Amino acid sequence: MNNLWCSYIKERLGHDSLYNDMGFITYTFGDDSLFIRDAYILPQYRKNGEMQLFFNRLETLAKEMNLSKIVTSISPNENLCRSNRGV
Repeated sequence: MNNLWCSYIKERLGHDSLYNDMGFITYTFGDDSLFIRDAYILPQYRKNGEMQLFFNRLETLAKEMNLSKIVTSISPNENLCRSNRGV
């Protein structure tokens, strides 16, 4: 399912993605930044480090592309939380 969803998002919105059987993360690139657009982990796999693995892969990708930061805007339970992380 994740592969199909991520293919749809790439075609529809132009967002790249990483995915596995437990979840996915979508992202785009700006001038000097990688922007995380969506992130989802199935409830039974949360709090065991799965999302951190995705973040680590994106951090490596950003460094390889000489990007200066990763930008996120995530809204858990309707509470907006913003973060800018330097690479």
